[in-house]
Amino acid sequence: EFRRVLFRSTNLDCKKLMLSKKREAIDSVFSQVADYMRKKEKDKYISLIKRMIELNADDGDSVVICEKDKSIITSKVVSEVSKATGKKISLSDSFGDFDGGIILIGAKFDKNLTFDLEFEIIKEENESDLAKILFGD
Repeated sequence: EFRRVLFRSTNLDCKKLMLSKKREAIDSVFSQVADYMRKKEKDKYISLIKRMIELNADDGDSVVICEKDKSIITSKVVSEVSKATGKKISLSDSFGDFDGGIILIGAKFDKNLTFDLEFEIIKEENESDLAKILFGD
């Protein structure tokens, strides 16, 4: 009886560890996506950020970016979106503590469009499919 309980307990611990490692791998994949786009697909990255601003910004909003994006998402980029939408949108002087995407600071409320949050939503909605693709589960 003791061996059976010990075996089940060990088996459960092993499964928990494997699940933890799989989640870490999935987190790593999403982290690498932002870095890849920023470095290799700069034009697509800029287009994505512009589209996020176009679809979500209100007149008077300020766009907060992460420090990694300061050479990519410039005041010129934000100005182009502002002109195209006819909304007064500006680039914030301060940087956010996130890894890609934007935060829109508004008069009434802020909008979190960071990759951290967006990827978390995608992960939650697709975790089992991702595990099948990555691990054959």
